[in-house]
Amino acid sequence: MRIFKFAVAILAIALPTLPAQAENAVGIYCLIPVMEKIAKDASLVSFTDAQNGIIKKPQDTMSIEKEWEGLDENAEFLQKIFNNETSLKLKTIVAKNSYFDELFLTDHYGTVIAASNKTSDYFQADEDFFQHIITYGIGSVFITSSQPDKSAKSIGQKIAIPVTDKNVPIGVLTVITNTWYNEYFKACDK
Repeated sequence: MRIFKFAVAILAIALPTLPAQAENAVGIYCLIPVMEKIAKDASLVSFTDAQNGIIKKPQDTMSIEKEWEGLDENAEFLQKIFNNETSLKLKTIVAKNSYFDELFLTDHYGTVIAASNKTSDYFQADEDFFQHIITYGIGSVFITSSQPDKSAKSIGQKIAIPVTDKNVPIGVLTVITNTWYNEYFKACDK
């Protein structure tokens, strides 16, 4: 019985509630092709592949995770993440699309490798969205209901999709949408 309740809870998180959110779902689903285009960018896929080739020791990842929130934006480690070419692309995408508040990319280890801004956590592999995308792979989408997001400094919905290479998930691309102003409806007009 516990497993059934857990599965229902995960399903409720992964899919918007209908019909109460049916009006919002149209806007949210319009963002999926936008994200898929970003996730298929050759340089983003190549960057993710390269990052996956770097061995990350669990103890190092957990050490960074513990220090993450307190790290100064100018710390060398953060600069490598937030000023790489892929992060600069993500920042440009967020700046040009008012319906995106935050956009970040994780490798297959679940660590943030590129982002439009500093995320709340470095290690994302323990999050529902990451586990859902890595488990279900190609074609999977994870969407949450509107909720406050500390790092995006907004109320938004999280959408996550896989980054793939040769039909294998190699990372996760995640966006926090701006639901406060319902800006994401503009995505359907483009």
